[in-house]
Amino acid sequence: MKYFPETTNYDMDTCAGKAQYLAHTEIEPIKLLIEHTQLSLNVSIRSLGQCIQKYDMTSRFKESSDCSNVQMIMTSRVAPLAYQSIILILMSLMEEAFKCWCRMIEIINDSCPDFDTEFRGKRKGELEKTFDYLQEYTQIKDIESDGDWEKIRAIRTARNAVVHHGGRVPEKSKELLEKYNIGMREEDNSVYIDKDTINDIYNTVISFVDRIFEKSVVLERQSFSGEKVRGR
Repeated sequence: MKYFPETTNYDMDTCAGKAQYLAHTEIEPIKLLIEHTQLSLNVSIRSLGQCIQKYDMTSRFKESSDCSNVQMIMTSRVAPLAYQSIILILMSLMEEAFKCWCRMIEIINDSCPDFDTEFRGKRKGELEKTFDYLQEYTQIKDIESDGDWEKIRAIRTARNAVVHHGGRVPEKSKELLEKYNIGMREEDNSVYIDKDTINDIYNTVISFVDRIFEKSVVLERQSFSGEKVRGR
C-alpha cells in the first residue's frame, strides 16, 4: 500500500526489523501530507491568480490588488510556514522511532534498564540519548558515523530554530544549514523551506532511519546464526 508499509518488506523476526516497520508506519504518511500540502497550496495560489485576471479584465482594481496581496503572502509566507510545520512533525516521529526501538529492547531483555525512567544517557540530546542506549545494549556501534548524520543534525537545528526562536537561526548554526541547502531569509536569517527542500528532508530522514535499522537487523541475524560479528 502506498504511504503505508507492508510487513513482508521487513524482518519481523528481529527487534530492529519490527522497530523499522513501526517507524515506517509513522513516517511514510508524512509523504502524503507533503504532497497534499503542495497540492493545496498550488490550487489556492492558482485560484487567486485567476481572480486577479478576472478583476483586471473588469477594472475592479481594488479586488485585484487584494487578491494579489493574498497571493503574495501565500507564496512568500504561508507555504514556507506549512513546510516548517512538517519538519516539526517529521523530526518528532524520527526521534520517537528510535525511542520505540529502545523500549522494544528493554521488553525482550530483562537485563536492560528502562529507557524512559532508569537509563541516563551520556548526552542530553534526545537522539543522542537513544544512540547511547542502542550502542550500549545492541551490537550496533557506529550510528553517528553514518554519512547523513551531519545532515540530520542540520535538519534538527532548523527544527529547533523554529521551535525555540520563531525560525531565526543562531549565527553559529548558519554555516551548517547553508552546507545542506536549508534556506534562510536574508532579512532575518529565518528558516525558509520550499517544496524541494521538504522533499529532500523527508528522503534524508527515511534513508537514515533505514540504514541504521537495517544494519542492526544484519547484526541480529548474524548473532542468531552464531556468526562472528565484526568488532565484537
